[in-house]
Amino acid sequence: MPFIAQAHANWVVDWVVDNAYDIVVGTIGFLIPYEETISMFKQVYYLATGDEQFDSMQLTLDT
Repeated sequence: MPFIAQAHANWVVDWVVDNAYDIVVGTIGFLIPYEETISMFKQVYYLATGDEQFDSMQLTLDT
């Protein structure tokens, strides 16, 4: 029937499906701060090897 509008009650499910990867990565990143852990290990490596990329402030913020 062309005079009856179609209900769009499924938009939440469509949004979740379209953004599922970002939602999962964001949730895991919130629960387990893996990005900060990776950055911390990089800074410890830079410190141990005497690399010029070592940033003491970044190491402090990551720990």
